[in-house]
Amino acid sequence: MKNKLINILMSAAAAIVLIILTSCGAVELTAPTDLSAAEPDSDNPNRISLSWLPVDGADIYYVYRSDSLSGDYSDIGFSVTSASVEIDSGVEELRYLYLNNFEEGEGGTYYYKVTAASNADITL
Repeated sequence: MKNKLINILMSAAAAIVLIILTSCGAVELTAPTDLSAAEPDSDNPNRISLSWLPVDGADIYYVYRSDSLSGDYSDIGFSVTSASVEIDSGVEELRYLYLNNFEEGEGGTYYYKVTAASNADITL
């Protein structure tokens, strides 16, 4: 009986947390811009590096990949990593980064999308 009561209380607490999270209202964020992919290099031929400009209010970026432009995009990961990247001689800008590693022989053409989210968007 005691375990059943604890389970009911835990379920009620989880429901309260979920209600609080969903009632906070997510901030509408714009999509990241200037998404670019660097060609794989000889040191890492099975890795592609993606980068994009930051979005105001974003805390995390989700990365999606498809093998066709109009196809279904699969969630392949997320990024919270940023770095100053040199875009012209001596000119740097803050960009977010994601490395996509491929298995041997998995090459081909892939299409990527990135969405921005704030901490308010993250659900448990």
